Amino acid sequence: DTGAYAEAASDLLAVCQTHEQQRQRSKADPTRATPGPAKEEVVHTFFQLGLLNMLHLNRPIIAAQYFARVLQTDPGNIYAYLCRADCHLRTHRASLKSGNESGSDDSLRRAMADISRAIRLRPERPDYYQLLGNVCIAASDFKLANYCLQRACALGATFGGQLVIQSRVLSHLSMHDQALELLHKEVQQRAQDLSAAQR
Repeated sequence: DTGAYAEAASDLLAVCQTHEQQRQRSKADPTRATPGPAKEEVVHTFFQLGLLNMLHLNRPIIAAQYFARVLQTDPGNIYAYLCRADCHLRTHRASLKSGNESGSDDSLRRAMADISRAIRLRPERPDYYQLLGNVCIAASDFKLANYCLQRACALGATFGGQLVIQSRVLSHLSMHDQALELLHKEVQQRAQDLSAAQR
């Protein structure tokens, strides 16, 4: 029920506004300062607002703003970067549906930037490289996509059809021999898997 989610978002927003008012009063008159909420409470509240707007109210632009507020308070919050990237991808899809190509490209660039920030914070995560590689494919940045997917595999990523995806990227880079070699490996792997499953 969207109404319940909207009410929850309204309640969370009221909490945020109260926190902001307390902070402003404390700045204006430090002698009458009341203890404000802990940093974790503020981050949690803005994060919940972002999730409600993104997942339940289908308002990715507003959600991205809440995730940006999380990042103002906690710049090392990887999940806020990834959620904001998801918001940008949702905005990208909506822009494509409405025929707005320029807004779509801008959203992809923002998503790539946020995923890159998450990678800088956690460079050992192959799934982040895989995600960035897939977004790069959508943005037609095949060189970066190739690098990201190779990096994901080097870090131990195993995702279904990874060789097919990589071969597609290589074919866009006019590296047809390498693309065919990867497809051949994929066919061999699937044949081995099928043979093992039949035993």
